[in-house]
Amino acid sequence: MSELIDHGPLAYRSEGRLLTIVVRGAPDELDRARFFRAIAEDPNVPDGAVVLIDGSRSDQAASVVDLRERASRLVALLGPKLGPVVAVIAPPRLAMDAAVFQVTSRRIGLQVAVFADELSARDYLRAHVDAP
Repeated sequence: MSELIDHGPLAYRSEGRLLTIVVRGAPDELDRARFFRAIAEDPNVPDGAVVLIDGSRSDQAASVVDLRERASRLVALLGPKLGPVVAVIAPPRLAMDAAVFQVTSRRIGLQVAVFADELSARDYLRAHVDAP
């Protein structure tokens, strides 16, 4: 497993076609913008990566409008690095936010699934990486 590349409250690692994003605490918009630009410019992150967002250590609740904007920015800033499939690990306290993110993302062409644990999320993504 590769090392996490740390960007304050956000970190990522690229393992083959899997891009794992770890959210800690409450990153602000500037944190997210810098972070996604770093990923977009990283030659080790392949185009079309499936994404695992680990929000289990996030403290951040958000409004529906904010979640819609975050989904749009995720797509815009990651560009071709972002594949069509995303798995989100959400703690129970953020389950409603994760469900809103899931619905909002579907409207902009992302297939998002929400999980309570990493094993289930990885199993889901593995099916998409291994698919022909």
